[in-house]
Amino acid sequence: MERYDKLYEETLHPFGKEPTFLVEEVIRYLRAGDVIDLGSGDGRLLIASAKADAFAIGYEINPFLILISKLHAYLKGLGERVEVKNESFWKADLKVADIIFVYGRKKTM
Repeated sequence: MERYDKLYEETLHPFGKEPTFLVEEVIRYLRAGDVIDLGSGDGRLLIASAKADAFAIGYEINPFLILISKLHAYLKGLGERVEVKNESFWKADLKVADIIFVYGRKKTM
């Protein structure tokens, strides 16, 4: 875990862009089901989850990142499996999820 903590400290981006190998590592353990990503950013976890046969719901408050997420999902043919809501993740209905992702920083949480 120390390796990941150090990596996060060194690679923080304004919207918490997860390193690709971490996304791949998490998705490797994913089984089909409903996934929620709290603060979904550019949608990379949503897209990866949808590719792994999950239905993915993202909560994001940045309209630009919502557009990017939806566009990527559409262009990759995953628009039916990805939903991005323009809402704060504090209002998310987590009961519908089998898996919940959150990439939070101390400041946010």
